[in-house]
Amino acid sequence: MPFIDVTDLLSDTYIAGEKFTVYRRTEAVNQYGENLIAVAIYNNVSGQVSPSSPNSSVRKEAYTSQEKSIQVITTWPLTFSGLDPSGNAFQPDLVYWKNNLYIVRNLDDYTKYGVGFVVADCIAYDWNINITNIAPGTNNFVITSDGQFVITSDGQMVTTSS
Repeated sequence: MPFIDVTDLLSDTYIAGEKFTVYRRTEAVNQYGENLIAVAIYNNVSGQVSPSSPNSSVRKEAYTSQEKSIQVITTWPLTFSGLDPSGNAFQPDLVYWKNNLYIVRNLDDYTKYGVGFVVADCIAYDWNINITNIAPGTNNFVITSDGQFVITSDGQMVTTSS
C-alpha cells in the first residue's frame, strides 16, 4: 500500500481547502413503479477545486452556451452511479460550487494512498429542480417522479416549478 498522505494539503486553505456542497442522490422505486430520488445535502465539504477542460463556448444555430467543468480532489467520498454494498442505487453526486451545479462524470479512487482521496471530473449540470426553493437547513428531501415537488424530511411539500 502506498504511504503518501495528502490530507493536510487538501484541508490547508492556502493550498486547497475550498468549501463546496455535495448532493448525494439515492434512487428508489415506490409501490406504483415510480422512480423517486432521495437527496441528502452535505454542506461545507472541503477539497481542492479547480477549472478543467472543456471550458469553451458552444455555438449552435439555435443557441449559444458555455461548457463548464471542474476537477475536485477531496478526502470526502464522492460517488459515481452504481450500487453500494447494501444494494442501494445511486446517481452520480452533484457538486455545488460558486453558484454552479456540476455532476460527477469521472471518478478516480485513490483511497489506498494514506487516509485516501478521490479525484472527480465534473461538468456543469442543469438540474430541473430549483434548489433555492428548499428551506435553509433542510438536509434531506425526495423529488417526486414528475419533478414538480420536493418533499422535505419534515413532510413539507415545496413546489419547484418556476
